[in-house]
Amino acid sequence: MKIFTAHRPPQASQEEAVFIKEGFSWPAFFFPVIWLVLKRLWFSLIIYLLALALICALVSKLSFSNTPVFILVLALNLLLGMEGNERRRRALARRGFIEEGPFVGEDLQEAELKYFQHDERVRADIA
Repeated sequence: MKIFTAHRPPQASQEEAVFIKEGFSWPAFFFPVIWLVLKRLWFSLIIYLLALALICALVSKLSFSNTPVFILVLALNLLLGMEGNERRRRALARRGFIEEGPFVGEDLQEAELKYFQHDERVRADIA
């Protein structure tokens, strides 16, 4: 079972909700720059690129072999994989999105279904 949170812009319908999975982000780990650009996490992208530049500067200054470089970049990507989805949540909150959830499901489609069913029950309770 996976846990998702729904994030909806204020004054928007539930169809505009963005779902974010709890936990590790494999795309952020394997394709960090592309993932950061696609998710519009500009500040995180700048920090990531600065960290890579720092690693490159240290390598050229200290004449490291390839192994420490690989380990440092792997650690940086691991950190992004662990914190990537949380960075997305914070970025959406800064833009005024309302967090709803959590919604548990086997996959995204099941979590979305539970989100829409939950919203219908809330509207029925109000009426």
